[in-house]
Amino acid sequence: MRFRNLMTAAIAASVVVVASVATAGEEQWVYIPKGPDGPTAVFLDFTLSTVVLRFHCDQAAGELVLVAPETTTLRARQTLGLAFGGGSVIPLRTSRLNGLAVTISASHALIGRLVVTPKLASAMAEAKFIDVLAPNDMDEAWHVGQAEPLRHVVRACIR
Repeated sequence: MRFRNLMTAAIAASVVVVASVATAGEEQWVYIPKGPDGPTAVFLDFTLSTVVLRFHCDQAAGELVLVAPETTTLRARQTLGLAFGGGSVIPLRTSRLNGLAVTISASHALIGRLVVTPKLASAMAEAKFIDVLAPNDMDEAWHVGQAEPLRHVVRACIR
């Protein structure tokens, strides 16, 4: 229920918060500087009506947290990660049970975490575009453009 409420709040905030539009796809991003979990970046589908990916900073742990809807069954292999400028994938830590990804709540969300370091923030800042490896119907990475709101969250997460 909390996941659904956060997603609804993010969509409502997208009407109020205006993300900077730099390239195609950037209008799908919404930055919420003071969300319930701290600085938050939300990536919407192409109709701008459904939350696809949600990132926030767990400031106490210094970690970037990705919340992604699970689109397949629990038995399917679920991998979460980031790639900068087409480079190799940086995997996010997910909860595992007998080698399977564990879903959180009835909303069937996958949670991934990555410690934010100055090196990670620098690599992200230098990248021309960002891809997010998360489940989707096309079985490919989400091409999320320059993702400036995500970059804001990462900068806010550096200790």
